[in-house]
Amino acid sequence: MTDDENHIGAAVPVTGESRAYLNPRQLVSYREHRRQLAQWMQNLGKDPEKANGYAESTVKTRTARLDKFYRWVWKQEDGYTEAVSTSNAGAWMEFHGGGAGADLHERFANW
Repeated sequence: MTDDENHIGAAVPVTGESRAYLNPRQLVSYREHRRQLAQWMQNLGKDPEKANGYAESTVKTRTARLDKFYRWVWKQEDGYTEAVSTSNAGAWMEFHGGGAGADLHERFANW
């Protein structure tokens, strides 16, 4: 995986939408948070015990989806945070029409 300020492998560490929301200090923190997350996904994420990671294309897709989720959390929490919770995830699912018993794979296959 190659890294630079604008890419982590194929993944974009900070989208333009997130960049517009963040102040300079938050931007540095969020970029590092995303870099660590993307590296973990690519190196260990699929099966940490076997050090088996996801394909670069999977990491790219998931980091893009997570960026949308983080921005939604920031709006709900009225400010920047990296500390997302299962409560945030549940609220996100409810917001998007999910919830208990929803077929999450089908519902979010293309978002």
